[in-house]
Amino acid sequence: MLAAHPQWQERARTDETARTWLINETLRLYPPTWLISRMVAQDGIYAGWRLRAGDELVLSPYVSHRDAQVFPDPEEFRPERWNGLHPRINEYFPFGAGARRCVGAELSLARLDHLVREVLQAGTVEGPAPTGMSTTITLVPQNLRLRFRSTKGGLPGQGDQFRPGPGPGLA
Repeated sequence: MLAAHPQWQERARTDETARTWLINETLRLYPPTWLISRMVAQDGIYAGWRLRAGDELVLSPYVSHRDAQVFPDPEEFRPERWNGLHPRINEYFPFGAGARRCVGAELSLARLDHLVREVLQAGTVEGPAPTGMSTTITLVPQNLRLRFRSTKGGLPGQGDQFRPGPGPGLA
């Protein structure tokens, strides 16, 4: 998404809030997992649906994150929507929720922030948004073609021009 929206590259390069919005918006559109299933522990009613203990409940962050009542123009990439937006746990859950939320969620967010910052400090990313997604256990972009243009000479991680540190949680 970063490559397809160059106007956000400059903002995200120096502005931590813009980077957070960009990451949240990318995870909203393309959460790491698109389906989550759980077994219902006890009988009950949720959102008008009668659920019985032992039923399998399937949730989709991919679908939930596209609720136009929560995220107007849900198919549009608009990181600025996160300015003041605090969705409820059932509206935005890219890493799952509750006791079974991904234990690496916070580390993943910190690493994403670090990666985006380091790449953008070294140059720019160019290319269109993916043309589709393959739905395996995770979402995998199809036909993704990216180009990195260094402003420091060399690719991220190569030579003396770009030496990212180990990043949050890995020092």
